[in-house]
Amino acid sequence: MSTSSIQSPISVLAGGNNLGIDFALKNNAEYTLLINNDATVEEKSFLVDMLHAKGDIISPLVKYKVDNQLIYDYGGRVDYLFGHNTHFHSPPSTPPDYIPASVFLSKPKSLKG
Repeated sequence: MSTSSIQSPISVLAGGNNLGIDFALKNNAEYTLLINNDATVEEKSFLVDMLHAKGDIISPLVKYKVDNQLIYDYGGRVDYLFGHNTHFHSPPSTPPDYIPASVFLSKPKSLKG
């Protein structure tokens, strides 16, 4: 497996992600891994675990601290009627409507749009 890394001249998150996704699509990449610049990976098996997971878009459990309290982000549910979302901080009983965008692995073709 080969990897590529690109520097983005774009300072906004979505613009940089789009740049990476476009690069992956043009170069027929099998996977695209997007990680926010402030995210850290704690597990050595992170990438291997992500590659073995089932699905076209995979996100690990995202953890962060608020007021020194550890918060877990399992994605969430969108209320389309009232235009707001609810984050899941424990494992949901049904698949979430969205996953955390701070880090995810995808097959580029699933992001084409």
